[in-house]
Amino acid sequence: MRTRFVKMLLCMNLFLMCCAKPLPSQTAGFDILIPHIALGGGYRGILYLGDPVGLAQRDVEVSFFDDGGSPLAVRINSGPASASTRLTLSRFEEKGLTLTVDGNSVRTGWVRIRCDRSTKLNASLRFLFAGSGASPTDAVGIFPSGAQRVWYVTVDRSTAGQYTGIGAANPNNRPLEVEFNFYQGAKRVPGTTAVRKTLAPLGHLAIFAHELFPVNFSGVATLEVYGVDGNLSVTALHADAFQYSSLPAHTAVEVWDLAVTDGSGSTVENGTWCWKYNESTGFHGVASVDARRIDLRGSFEGNRFELVRFAGAGDAAGTDLHVYQGTLEAQQDRTMIRGKRLEIGTGGAILRATNFTATRLP
Repeated sequence: MRTRFVKMLLCMNLFLMCCAKPLPSQTAGFDILIPHIALGGGYRGILYLGDPVGLAQRDVEVSFFDDGGSPLAVRINSGPASASTRLTLSRFEEKGLTLTVDGNSVRTGWVRIRCDRSTKLNASLRFLFAGSGASPTDAVGIFPSGAQRVWYVTVDRSTAGQYTGIGAANPNNRPLEVEFNFYQGAKRVPGTTAVRKTLAPLGHLAIFAHELFPVNFSGVATLEVYGVDGNLSVTALHADAFQYSSLPAHTAVEVWDLAVTDGSGSTVENGTWCWKYNESTGFHGVASVDARRIDLRGSFEGNRFELVRFAGAGDAAGTDLHVYQGTLEAQQDRTMIRGKRLEIGTGGAILRATNFTATRLP
């Protein structure tokens, strides 16, 4: 077992070295994203940054973007308005930056915190509402979010006085089309359909669930990037007549139906892939292949796809690895991968190459 684990690591390291680096239009793995901020109109924010490692001082860049993806000019600690600032954290230092904007209108957007790839940084945001007085009457915290393709958020709209707000940020330098769906259990909420919203490059969307569909329900909202690539950052808030509270947005598990066919068109493998995707480390999960459970690893690079799993009982004799290489395609209302399954022998030779298709389930 240990030998097989080491071989898997070596195989994946080789795969990562041979593949091109992730698309530069996607947020880098060392960026920290705060997917929602509200300033002005009685709101102010406090951004907390801290160094939990203490190895050396850290250089940090903080940038602010509005809904349209344009730089958002923010005053930090009552200083000059700027859409970006650079600061240094000494060993174990923590800083709180008070954020305000000029004018009386509420401005919404998101925050990108960029630091050195080797840096581990703690970050969180709290924004406060003072209303007409000086003392805050409400406050809510926003935690950092990763960038993924699929998210789900718990929605509570059981009565007209309950509100679930969703904040989504596009960290890509190109537009993203995001599809919203609402479910109760495995069924779509009656009276709702899929709705797509376009986020501008580096743009942001803040919307209440009832603004998409004016129905009362408790269930789940899913957000999915519609297309072959691109990720987004998501958070959620719940509001009632008294206060706001933060809600976690969860990364969704992707499920794909797999079929491998030989040259005559006969099916030689049926199964299901199930994984969680992370743009920095690729994806990991399990494959259910002909009723067998097998671990898998892989990655996307643009619309190129590669997955590796060990051969197991029931696979052809002499086969050590299966490598699936293909291309991601968007076809109307579904996403597919088409390519070749390579059967690799213990000496590294390709024993057989067969066609495969995988279809992502909704």
